[in-house]
Parts: sequence; C-alpha cells; structure tokens
Amino acid sequence: MRRNLFLYLALACFVGLIAIFVVDGYLGIYDTVYITTGEQSWKVEADVWQRQYPTYAPVPIYEDEEPMPVEGGKGAYYMPANREEKISFRYEVDNRLFSTYKADIKASVWHSQQKVRDLISQPISIAAFDKGQ
Repeated sequence: MRRNLFLYLALACFVGLIAIFVVDGYLGIYDTVYITTGEQSWKVEADVWQRQYPTYAPVPIYEDEEPMPVEGGKGAYYMPANREEKISFRYEVDNRLFSTYKADIKASVWHSQQKVRDLISQPISIAAFDKGQ
C-alpha cells in the first residue's frame, strides 16, 4: 500500500509540473500586427517587440540604402513598400488573463528618424479571455 502511495504522489507531482508549463505558456497578453502592402502580407507576432537586436528586420527596401542605426539595442520592423502604395495595418490583442486588459494604443509612421504621422492613439479595454482589434 505504501509503495503505491509514493507512486501516486510522484505521478501527481509530474502532472502538476506539466500543468504549470502548459498554463505558463498559455496565459498572458499576446499582441499581433498584420500588415498588408500590395499583395504581400506580414504577421508580426509579440516576441518581435521583445527582442533586443533587430535580427528580425528584412533587408532594407533599396539596395543602395544603409540600414538605419539602432540606438540602445532596440530597432524597428522594416518591410518593403513603395511610397505610392497603400499599406493597411491591423493590430490584434489576445487577452489570456483572468482580468480585463486596459492599455493605450499608439501607432505612428516614421521616416529617417522623423515622425511623419500618427496613425492611431486610443485606449482599449479587452475582457478576460477575449480578443480585440
């Protein structure tokens, strides 16, 4: 009887550890930006914003153009587009928490380290285990 008790206890600990990894990997706030230029679409996931170095940035738009300098180890996300093309953005926030998520969303267009235009600046509130755009 005692031998089985230790077996069940070990099994419960193992299942508990697996449950912790599953819950830890699922819970959180996940933001995704969808960008469409011409016929191409990009999906920029949450981990891109958390990286320290811009290894995720594609090659600059023009071959003769030097990559923009990165200050403080943080960069921007680059993608090819012509100035005449319309670019559409969709920002999606997936709230996988037990509480409501509130934040101020701000997005702007920059060219040569100068702000060109603010695209959006508004507060959002997303209920628990819900998505918002």
